[in-house]
Order: sequence, then structure tokens, then C-alpha cells
Amino acid sequence: WVAGEPPRIASVCRDAVELMLREEPATSQASIYISVSGVDGYFALVSRAGAKVSYAIADREYGMRDFTIEDSEGNQVAVGEPIVPG
Repeated sequence: WVAGEPPRIASVCRDAVELMLREEPATSQASIYISVSGVDGYFALVSRAGAKVSYAIADREYGMRDFTIEDSEGNQVAVGEPIVPG
């Protein structure tokens, strides 16, 4: 899938693996998005470990429940899972 005009974010998928690509022209930092099952457990684990949380866990308008942490260089790792309609 591709989103934005012009496109600034896209994803390529094969089987159970999805790689999301995002353009961040204003920064030189890298970012990655990892889809998991049990995102709340991962958030609790990294929070207890002292990770720098830049976006707390929440349900997002794009259909994911996720959070973002970053390293000392500003590189970001987002972890999320699809919101299951209930």
C-alpha cells in the first residue's frame, strides 16, 4: 500500500512479513515499524527497561495500537498491532 500525496509512506508485504518505508526529509534519523501480537506486553517491557518513549501506547486513527521509542541518536522504533474491531 501507499499513502500520501505525494507518497511519503508505503508498505511491501510477503506472507507474514511487512516492511514499511517512510520518507522523513527534515531529519537524518532512521525509523522502523514492527508489527507484533501483544503490543501492550511489549510496551510494558520496554517501559520497565527504561526506554525513551517518544509516543506512548494508544489506538491510532490508522487502525493500529502502537508506541514509539527512540535511541540516543533519535532513531525511532515503532511497535504496533492492528486494532481488532470489537
